[in-house]
Amino acid sequence: MTISHAKTDKQFLGWFLLMLAAGYSFLVWRLETSITSWVNHETQPQAATTQILEMPSQTDHEPAEECILVIRIRPARHLEQHFDKFFKAANLYWGIVEQTTPEELVIHFDSSDAMYMATCSGLLIQKIAAKVNGKIAFGGTLDLLNEEPEKIRKAASYLASIAEGNLIAAHGYSPLSDRVELQPFHHALVDSEGLLRVAGLINPDLLNNQASQLTTPG
Repeated sequence: MTISHAKTDKQFLGWFLLMLAAGYSFLVWRLETSITSWVNHETQPQAATTQILEMPSQTDHEPAEECILVIRIRPARHLEQHFDKFFKAANLYWGIVEQTTPEELVIHFDSSDAMYMATCSGLLIQKIAAKVNGKIAFGGTLDLLNEEPEKIRKAASYLASIAEGNLIAAHGYSPLSDRVELQPFHHALVDSEGLLRVAGLINPDLLNNQASQLTTPG
C-alpha cells in the first residue's frame, strides 16, 4: 500500500508540474502577444504622424531668397490660444516666427524656394484657423524682401489687416503658378495692381493632412 500510494503521489506530482508548465507557457505567450499588439498600436500612429508632418527638404541649387509671411489672427486671444499650432505650421516649412503684436505673426523664410515655403505655411495656418474656430478672422500677406525690409513688412502688415480671410501675394509670384492656384485680388483701400489671392495649392492633399493632424487633440 505504501508503494502504491507513493507511486500515485509521484504521478499526481508529475501531472501537476506538467499542468503548471503548460499554464506558465500559455501565460508567457499571452503576455508576448499583448506586448506586441501594444507596441504595434503605439508605433503605427506615430509613424503616420511622422509621415504627415515630415518637413520638406530644402535645395541649394538656386540662389536663396528672403520672404516674409505676415499673419493676422483676430480676436487676439485666439492667437494666444492656438499659438503652438501656428508655430508648428511655420516650423514645418522652415519659417522663423516672430510675434510682433498680440494679433500678428511675422514669419521669415530664407531659402531657394522661400516664396513657396511661405505659401504652404500661410495656407496651412489658414486651414488650421478655420478648423479650430470658425469665428477666427484670418488675414495673410507674403512678399519678397529687398533693401527696404521694414517698408515691405509694414505694407504686408497692412495688407494682412484688410485681407478679409485671404492669403495675399504682393509680387514676384508668377514662377509658382504651376504649383499654386492664383486669383486677382482687389480692395478699395489699396492699389490692387499686382496683388494676387492665393487660392490654394494645385495638389492640396499634404496640407489637408497636416491641418487635420495639427488640429487633432493629442
